Amino acid sequence: MIEKLGLADPARKKIQDLKHEASKRAVALKAEADRVKLDLEHALERDMPDSQGVLKQVDKIDQLETEFGNVWMKAQLAASKLLTAEQREQLRRLSQGDFRRSAARPSEMSEH
Repeated sequence: MIEKLGLADPARKKIQDLKHEASKRAVALKAEADRVKLDLEHALERDMPDSQGVLKQVDKIDQLETEFGNVWMKAQLAASKLLTAEQREQLRRLSQGDFRRSAARPSEMSEH
């Protein structure tokens, strides 16, 4: 999608770097959330699960999922600062079509 904006090389490179760093952080957050979900499942399999422990794990999962979303939002906001008003509008129009196509799919963090 970014390719369609006709960005100068420095801006394109910076946006690619932002995406790369966000992807690395998102992968780490998803892995941590998956680990906590496994621990939660294990805790719930016990005859008498520890209520406080279970609730702490649920809170941790919520926190990781929020942080996951924030990583992408921060990258998007930083990238938008590199664009002209016209490029931001063009990206908005392109994204609307992209959003409609992806609206029926579950989010990456909610698949498990």
